[in-house]
Amino acid sequence: MNEQAFYSRWKEVAEGLAPFEMAQRAGAVAETPGQIFTSGYQAAVRHTFPEVNHAGWCCFAVTEDRSPESAFPGVSLVDGKVSGFKTWIAAADCVELLVLKVGGGAEARYGTVLAKDPGVTIKLRPGKFLADMSQGAAEFNQAEFVEFVEVPEVRTFRQYEPYYIYVAFLARLAALELDSGDSRVGEIKDLALSALAEQIDLVQIDSLVSHLLDLMAQLGLELGSDWTTDKRLFTMYSSGIQRL
Repeated sequence: MNEQAFYSRWKEVAEGLAPFEMAQRAGAVAETPGQIFTSGYQAAVRHTFPEVNHAGWCCFAVTEDRSPESAFPGVSLVDGKVSGFKTWIAAADCVELLVLKVGGGAEARYGTVLAKDPGVTIKLRPGKFLADMSQGAAEFNQAEFVEFVEVPEVRTFRQYEPYYIYVAFLARLAALELDSGDSRVGEIKDLALSALAEQIDLVQIDSLVSHLLDLMAQLGLELGSDWTTDKRLFTMYSSGIQRL
């Protein structure tokens, strides 16, 4: 299932749901770590930015090239329109709404720009990590900016992103078929189902995911053809989480 097909499936099973259920329903039908990432990421964006009520895929476009005299300067806001660049866009080929941070510190402003705005150009830049998910960069040229009424608690995104990615991953494991004859597959399913039912916290879910990855390695169980590269998705947040 390619990204476009997964997007259609996401709209069928997850569109409009609350963040936890959105990540769970989409994760259950995901086939690759890239699709699991997207499942959790969409939920995290909506939990962090409650004013986002768009039905399609969104991206929190925050990454900028901040090097001196950059040819791709970050975004600026003048008279309700943004210009500049954001250097990483998730699901760039399907995204419909961009959540932007303009400026920094206490003066930072947050809002949205439609990806189809005539002042937005998204250029695809394939990556090696999560390669089945389209990625790119966005240029803004006097694009219409709709500022949020309330200043969001943006720092929470650092916790919501891994949390909902893990929820989506557990949902995918809970949906495994029991056809291998190995009891450890049943153990993986049971642990995932239990964690989802209890809605365990981020530190607990991180420890559980580590254990589940060990069980998967013992079984030679992989998700997607790029598992060797992409399984890093489920370990790269751990050091920060365990310091919470």
